[in-house]
Amino acid sequence: MKKKTIIISLTLSLIAVFGLAQTNQVADFQNGSIIGFNGEKTTGTIKLLFKPRGGIIFSNSSGSKKLLSPNEIQGFEVNSELYTNYAGDFYKVIVSGTKLNLLQRVTDNSGKIFYNGAQAISNTSTEGKVGDFYLQPIGVDAFWHVTEKNYTIIAESAFASCALVLAEVKAKQSTYAQLAATVTKANACK
Repeated sequence: MKKKTIIISLTLSLIAVFGLAQTNQVADFQNGSIIGFNGEKTTGTIKLLFKPRGGIIFSNSSGSKKLLSPNEIQGFEVNSELYTNYAGDFYKVIVSGTKLNLLQRVTDNSGKIFYNGAQAISNTSTEGKVGDFYLQPIGVDAFWHVTEKNYTIIAESAFASCALVLAEVKAKQSTYAQLAATVTKANACK
């Protein structure tokens, strides 16, 4: 009787462990889409591998999985959040606008080696670290790393086209902590 009880307990334990393992694997993949450099969207599921790999795993509708780096796609969308690439890293789009985008860095691929076919390419990223914020003006070749220390200097350049926001920055009514709201206000400025 004891043997049957032990065997049943072990069997149930194994079933529970395998069930949890499969649930965790499925939970890692989330519905989303990747955006190619031609602007074409492909839907599927995405697993975020920001810290260990500096990229994502994309699984298409047929179940084929592929590890993608920022050098291979323009961006992706998962859970209604948009991510874009710049200088070999992925950035989460915090505010998307007609004048400025506010981005937050989510990968650090500095010095990592990527392959373009058989050719090895060393990645050179922007300054800063994961979690830092960046302003990207629309239609201008600029990309500003915004920190609490340089906020006023960057803000005076970034918000120069909006007198209201610029006045708030100079009067210290707009601070680094209010960056997202300030970018939203600057995008709405006429």
